[in-house]
Amino acid sequence: MEEFTKLGRDLGLEGDQLLQFLEKRQAEAFEPEQERLKALEADKIKRLADELEMKRIELSAAGTKDLGSRADSAARAPKLPPFNENSDEIDAYLERFERFAKNNNWQETAATLLSALLTGKSLEFYSRLPKEETDGYIELKLALLRHYDYTENGYRRKFRNCKPEEGETPCLIY
Repeated sequence: MEEFTKLGRDLGLEGDQLLQFLEKRQAEAFEPEQERLKALEADKIKRLADELEMKRIELSAAGTKDLGSRADSAARAPKLPPFNENSDEIDAYLERFERFAKNNNWQETAATLLSALLTGKSLEFYSRLPKEETDGYIELKLALLRHYDYTENGYRRKFRNCKPEEGETPCLIY
């Protein structure tokens, strides 16, 4: 400001003329700063608009994903180990699978997801089942239990033939 005053006096300006000169020079000096601030503000608005658009895209993708969540969960398959006939009991495996399916809201696709976890003879048995028994989880479960002799008579035989393992108490067995 002092520089502009000195310059105006050097030019021989006084009073109102000097005041007008100072106002004009001051406006010229602030013009680039104002334009820079406007450009920064415009960049900020553009960046916020881009972020808003990205959020909209993410939300619409999430909405689409929710609509296709059944397909996504089926395609990804459950994070459970596959059924192993040599080390797993089918009834215990099915119980664990049911809990996992319930927690992940897989009631509608449970039969398909279970089929992805069958291996060996159980998979072979599954492939020979009629479509009516593989469409619903309950039907598939009952067919697998019958196949592995987990019926009323099968449970009786297992009960009569069971022997306590080392360290097991009668309470744990019965």
